[in-house]
Amino acid sequence: MSKADERGDLVPRQTYDIQLRDFEVGLLGFLEARSLPTAGIFVPVEERAVVLGNIAPVLARISEEHKLRSIYISKFVAAVASGLFDAALNYLWDETISELRRRVSQYDLSYFYDHAVANQEKRKKLSDESDLDKIDDSELILGAREIELISDVGHKHLEYIKYMRNWASAAHPNQNDLTGLQLVSWLETCIREVISLPISNIASQIKRLLYNVKNNLIEDASAKEVGLFFINLTQEQANNLASGFFGIYTRQDTTSQTRQNIHRLLPYLWGRVDEPTRQQFGVRYGKFIANNDQQEA
Repeated sequence: MSKADERGDLVPRQTYDIQLRDFEVGLLGFLEARSLPTAGIFVPVEERAVVLGNIAPVLARISEEHKLRSIYISKFVAAVASGLFDAALNYLWDETISELRRRVSQYDLSYFYDHAVANQEKRKKLSDESDLDKIDDSELILGAREIELISDVGHKHLEYIKYMRNWASAAHPNQNDLTGLQLVSWLETCIREVISLPISNIASQIKRLLYNVKNNLIEDASAKEVGLFFINLTQEQANNLASGFFGIYTRQDTTSQTRQNIHRLLPYLWGRVDEPTRQQFGVRYGKFIANNDQQEA
């Protein structure tokens, strides 16, 4: 038995081409015997070998714990080996979105929905983890960027991969060609920017703050201490946190203690909020009045 067999590798490196070609010949024969199309079905074996030959160091970025639940990555590898790159890209996107939803579900969901969903009527219908599948992928990755679960650069990368997934994968009929280098590069990007990305320190601190705002009494002295944290926020982070406070404050199920907590914290944050964001609060208040949403107003 070879060392590769003992390690349980997919196939020994030097026999990728042989085994993939044997598999393809057999499958093409099966299709032809049943009068099904055989032309243009599979990506060339050479392209598949590029992915399989470079996938080990990319997958090494994923923790062993995460690998155990990465069913779509297993399907990704199976689709690559089969020469179905369009399906592989679709599975890669499914894994990325599944992981992003899992991370969002562990955050403050109300805060996330406030930043992910611009349509206020749609926003009112979203409350818990079961509603995550009601938002589209663009809203999911935008909201994740807004609350610092992914970076600005990561957001741009994911938008591009989403575009390619929509127009060059099995998600829609197409005749676009994908290369092995493209596919393994996108796998690395999704792993680096989402699947194996540590949650930022700021995101963790905001998560704890929002929990305390909703569940614990914040006295004046504590509010002043929290105010020191606000000094380190970027302009965008300050704007987003203020918008989160607005969303929490105006929800009908918010407790009086939570609103009092926001009253104590907001003076320390307000000076960090830019004028366009402040004006946006005024516009939203005006909509409450116009729509006769008296409790929110």
